Amino acid sequence: MSPEFRSLLMKEWAERRSLFRLALVYVVVFLGYCVAYEFEYRTRALVASFYATSLTFSCLAAVLLAMSTATGEYSRRTLKFSQSLPVSLSKVAWARLLGAWGCQVVPIVCGAVLITLLLASGLVEQAGLRSDTARLPDRPSMSRLEAIGFVWATAAIAVVAAMQLTALLSLLGTRCRNEGTVGFLGAIVVLFSMVLVTIRSTLDSLGQYFLSDWIGGVLPLSLAINWGSGDLDGSTYTDLELAPLLVGPVVVSLLVTMALAAWFTRRYGCRLDVSAQPAKPRRRWLPRVAMPALVSRLGIRWPGRVAALTWLDARQSVPLSLAGLTIAVLITLIGLSETQGRGTVAARFAGELPSSSWFVGLLWAAVVAVGIFSSELKPGLEHFWRSRPISPGVWFWTKFAVGLIAVLGALDGIPALLAWNSPHQRDAGRMGMVYLACMPLLHAQVYAVAVAAICRLRRPIPAAMIALLLFFVIDSVLSSIPGHAKLSTLDVFNNLEAAERAGERLDLMSEGYPIVYGIVAAVILGATLFARRTLIPPRASKRVALSAILLGLCYVCCSTDARGAEVPTVSNVLAGMKEREALVQDVRMRLKTHIHRTDAFFTSYTAGLAAAPGRRGRAATPALPRDLESNYELFERLPCRAWT
Repeated sequence: MSPEFRSLLMKEWAERRSLFRLALVYVVVFLGYCVAYEFEYRTRALVASFYATSLTFSCLAAVLLAMSTATGEYSRRTLKFSQSLPVSLSKVAWARLLGAWGCQVVPIVCGAVLITLLLASGLVEQAGLRSDTARLPDRPSMSRLEAIGFVWATAAIAVVAAMQLTALLSLLGTRCRNEGTVGFLGAIVVLFSMVLVTIRSTLDSLGQYFLSDWIGGVLPLSLAINWGSGDLDGSTYTDLELAPLLVGPVVVSLLVTMALAAWFTRRYGCRLDVSAQPAKPRRRWLPRVAMPALVSRLGIRWPGRVAALTWLDARQSVPLSLAGLTIAVLITLIGLSETQGRGTVAARFAGELPSSSWFVGLLWAAVVAVGIFSSELKPGLEHFWRSRPISPGVWFWTKFAVGLIAVLGALDGIPALLAWNSPHQRDAGRMGMVYLACMPLLHAQVYAVAVAAICRLRRPIPAAMIALLLFFVIDSVLSSIPGHAKLSTLDVFNNLEAAERAGERLDLMSEGYPIVYGIVAAVILGATLFARRTLIPPRASKRVALSAILLGLCYVCCSTDARGAEVPTVSNVLAGMKEREALVQDVRMRLKTHIHRTDAFFTSYTAGLAAAPGRRGRAATPALPRDLESNYELFERLPCRAWT
């Protein structure tokens, strides 16, 4: 390894070590919850839980790391500096890509080592592989060596999938101008990849066995499928199904990943001078139907600052929210194509849209929050906003409220209008009063926590990861409340939804709705106030000082002196305040008078020197008039109570 490339790797470690530690904590926390769940219920499905955790982490980290890998130097304006170094940009790109892969691969491997130690010690067991004849509770346990091999097979699939997604998204990011666009494309690619996980089973059912065996080389996520089930004394478990052919598709996937990585390194830095290039003229035959263009043509002027801020924030948040709704729509259409049912396609689509929108909303709330706040918190733009005659509080509350309304309106309001009273609703995500009472609060929680994280950290990647991590941590803490077996947010929602579907009376108190969603509302309020205080530090204002003075006066008036002194009356307090005001005005007048007389004296003295330029030597500086006193002496002579 050359010294230059070693220096580049050290630079990547210095930049990404905080992300690496956060990723390691993310994996360890989730695996800790999975292990605790296994000790509690003994489902013998720990390997499937490990794979689900690794898969979720790899997809999320692929999007967030590709944002910084592809366009990080554009955002920091350091790409020209990197180009001026005696190292080719392809080596810089390889170093950045290896740093991103390290932040994904090492936490997954550490998690696999942890699960391996548990299985080797015999503390937990793993049930046999999925079959068509026996369910997981009825299958015998694997031996320790077989279980360890099962763990590392799933870890290899998760690693290959993470590397391929990161390389693909980084390659797509070379055509983008900013990190937000890369994140948007990454979310779309990841969600479609998650939808296409079952494509191997679909090809197998259609008789395309060759494609079914080798589709994992292009889409490694399809090599393992998680089938969720629930019984076993109220517990839930995940039954993991592996592809019959693993080694060949994994090798092909690695080759595809290396090809994408080489392509990325060749494309890295090609848009170096994109800011200096003139904008391409718009085609005259394209209709100008965009709302901003329409407003500019009509010459609409907003009546005030709040209205203008609302319009600006809506232009940022509404398109992002509608993009999330579009992803939910596409996922629903793909699900309709795989299943058959009665009724028209439009009716079935309207009924099944909420089952996709609630899950997409959990992820997309963080995307919208980070997207609309990260660009505004850059140093140059933040200083610009603080220089405008707009209150920082009004700016924050307007942006927060408009973004939240856009998220809830697009991902909860529109599905509610389409699916209300639809006969084609799924059991999961059924639209009704229970949905509107639970899901908007969950989406608002992720949104508020993401806003607090981006305002505190000023970095979009850790902010989105922290928002999603805290959501699952809070949900796990709620499910661990003593005296309630299942008190998580989704469990409460499922229980209430089952009662609503059966036509029973909704007993919110017995299901724990006030406790669980009351805590969710408290988290929303606390995260919002934390974000506001982070952006706008508290300061002593005149109103606060006046309130403190009035409270102090009320305390003095209502209390008695221990020495028996006379308690001041309201008239005495008012007279003292008037005396203080008179003293302050007297000080101000004296200062103005003496400053004016001092300036006049030195003006006349300078004019006298200019009128006699022929004198030899330096003229002696005359003494000041005896009645001119310094400001310091004036302050010393005044009563101290005039300045308290």
